[in-house]
Amino acid sequence: MSGQGRGLKKAVRVDVDLGADAGGPGHGFEPAAQDPLHVDLATGLQQQALADRPDGDPAKGIARINRFVKASLAQRTDEGAADDGLEIGVCRVEADWDLITYAGARFSLWNVSEGAVQEIKGDRTGIGYRAVPRDLELTNHTIEATPGASFYMFSDGITDQIGGPKQRSFGKKRLAKFFEDHYDRPMKEQKLRILDAFRHYQGEQLRCDDVTVVGFRPSS
Repeated sequence: MSGQGRGLKKAVRVDVDLGADAGGPGHGFEPAAQDPLHVDLATGLQQQALADRPDGDPAKGIARINRFVKASLAQRTDEGAADDGLEIGVCRVEADWDLITYAGARFSLWNVSEGAVQEIKGDRTGIGYRAVPRDLELTNHTIEATPGASFYMFSDGITDQIGGPKQRSFGKKRLAKFFEDHYDRPMKEQKLRILDAFRHYQGEQLRCDDVTVVGFRPSS
């Protein structure tokens, strides 16, 4: 889920599909063709949350989305045929870029500043699932946006990807090292480098899942 705000137009999103259309399963890179239904759902969830929380409070917005998903999928009780939900991270960036407020549901925000990598973990729960309470409360984290810092969020499709000489997952440690080594480069350059690193690591393996990485840097 994504939105637009002042200054966020400089953010770079890496959203890739390594599919048969790019030369066979697991080869090449093409922009992901997003399902219109998923786009409409994400947009609808975002609009519902902002209607309820026009101040953009991330924790309360995610809580609103949790209630909306549970009601839409009739998952208010502990038993039923379906048990679907999602993991999500939301950032609110102040207009002058001095503070970032973050909340996540089994989702992290990564902050890289002066070569140090910090993982700001969200709450240890997804949203929408039957076991998740309707009145779920989440935690807001406030981070000072220091000059030169870069921030990242990503789906587990990149960290779970199998590849490399030992056929192991790409992993958070490897991705964090990439952020540490490249955070001060232009975002467009980082995009190309991470695509290249991911493609090289995946090799001949099939893609495990959708891959999304979002990075942004506060304006000076």
